[in-house]
Amino acid sequence: MKKVFALLLLFASNSFAQNMPFERVYFKGQKNYNKFHNNFLDGRDYYDQGLYSIALKYLLPAYGFNPDNAELNFMIGVCYLHSIYKDKALKYLKKSWELDPEFSKEIHFLIGKAYQYNYKFKEAKKEYYEYKISLSPNELYDKTDMIQKKMAECNNGMILMANPTGGMVVNLKTINSNASEYGPVITADGNIMYFTSRRPGTTGRKEDLNDFQPFEDIYFTRKVGYQWEMPRNMGAPINTSDHDATVGISPDGQQLYIYRGKINGGDIFVSTLDGTTWLEPVPLPEPINSPAHENSASLSYDGKTLYFVSN
Repeated sequence: MKKVFALLLLFASNSFAQNMPFERVYFKGQKNYNKFHNNFLDGRDYYDQGLYSIALKYLLPAYGFNPDNAELNFMIGVCYLHSIYKDKALKYLKKSWELDPEFSKEIHFLIGKAYQYNYKFKEAKKEYYEYKISLSPNELYDKTDMIQKKMAECNNGMILMANPTGGMVVNLKTINSNASEYGPVITADGNIMYFTSRRPGTTGRKEDLNDFQPFEDIYFTRKVGYQWEMPRNMGAPINTSDHDATVGISPDGQQLYIYRGKINGGDIFVSTLDGTTWLEPVPLPEPINSPAHENSASLSYDGKTLYFVSN
């Protein structure tokens, strides 16, 4: 009987995760405790500032030392949700919940997002529902529309995955570098592409202290036959020593829409092509730009309707 009881205890201890506080008393005799505890604290500081990419550089080594801390798993999961590797968040957020289901009231919503980024839409909907029923009446009043939107996205995802279409993704090696490239916009004739990159040597040659990457600059490339030429930096006045990113282009290729984030909460600018010269970008007027954050624009084919993103 004692043997059976011992086996049951062993099974129980291995089946249920236990939160391990990042405190010295739990790591007696481990020489590297101070180093990894400092990683944990530094990572938390960067996390609290919203500097998620930097926070990960400290949190991941701390995780290697203590993978069973709920707060640490939670922070890593959130950092990944704010990165281009959003699918990696699921592992850490689920483990945070298993270690301490009460650590965050937002955990089911965040796990839902992580499932969604992993194309597991049924599981995501379940988590969004769990989040919904956990809210107070006042919270539910404020967040119902957001939750319904996420569930609708999952429904659309299931429909699209049930009816796949053919396609092929090809790496445009002439354009891409070891740095980040994104936000491509192409003229209606398909012959000129503008895109954003954070490669070394951008205008001003400075790094953003938030993530220690070069500031964004806008580049362009032309198609010759079936190949894209080596991209070139657009230079001034399109690019400045701060962030400049592509967000849209007019169908005739005569107007380039640019996002600049440190002006008026983040605004959309437009530059007009005068012959072969791009003019100084000017901010779009109200009611498009506002004290809020506007960061993307799409112009209709006839140039009469502008769709844009704002919070």
